[in-house]
Amino acid sequence: MPPRWLVLIHHLPPKPDYLRVKVRRKLQRIGAVALKNSVYVLPRIDEALEDFQWLRREITAEGGEAMLLDSDFLEGVPNGVLEQMGREERDREYRELLDSVNSLTSVSDADIARVSRQLAEIVRRDHFGAAGRDAAEFALRALSQRGSQPVSSCIACTVPNRSSH
Repeated sequence: MPPRWLVLIHHLPPKPDYLRVKVRRKLQRIGAVALKNSVYVLPRIDEALEDFQWLRREITAEGGEAMLLDSDFLEGVPNGVLEQMGREERDREYRELLDSVNSLTSVSDADIARVSRQLAEIVRRDHFGAAGRDAAEFALRALSQRGSQPVSSCIACTVPNRSSH
């Protein structure tokens, strides 16, 4: 059985300051789970490998160091803990999206498109099937019914859940 996890370990130079922000945002955007400071994990899937390879090249191009490993954790970090950390982070994002939907007093096509894009981004990094996805997709469908945009045009409603990989 191939290793289950990809691990990115990096060391960033003290300057430029923007590099830390850039790396942190990219790690958040791809759904990486912080194992320790400067140690991040993703499930071993092709898309995650490409994301980590791209980020490693960015880090080294800016004078930092980065290593990418295939790994299984034998002791100290149960796989379930890493998966739960990922689900909790995505559930937080789904709740924030629901809060923004619930705060809308009127619905425009632009609102529906924005929520749809945001949901698609969260779903893309939901590697472990967070429970909040169903409620967020339901809220988007309800929002679409309140607005003039048909549900079938909601991109996020058709994005497959990557937790089955």
